[in-house]
Amino acid sequence: MKDEHRYIREWIRYHLTIGLEKFYIFDHMSSPPISTVVEDYVREGYAEVFYFSDSWEQDSNANVLPMASRRHASPQVLGWNTCAAPMGGSLTCATE
Repeated sequence: MKDEHRYIREWIRYHLTIGLEKFYIFDHMSSPPISTVVEDYVREGYAEVFYFSDSWEQDSNANVLPMASRRHASPQVLGWNTCAAPMGGSLTCATE
């Protein structure tokens, strides 16, 4: 997501009421970072925020995907792959 500050809290509240328990938020260079709006959800364990940019070199320090895999991936593909790989077995809902 990018610059969705206005809607993210409502979106999380709604999905908590229908039974979702954890949110993995991939912040694509929001300004300010999306964590400034959801820090209470992060603190309470309902959300984790991951950051990535359009710069593969800059993101390589985050160890999100191996550089060879990322060479042709868009930021959106990077976010989906990062979410699906380690969480795929327990992921019950994914949305943009």
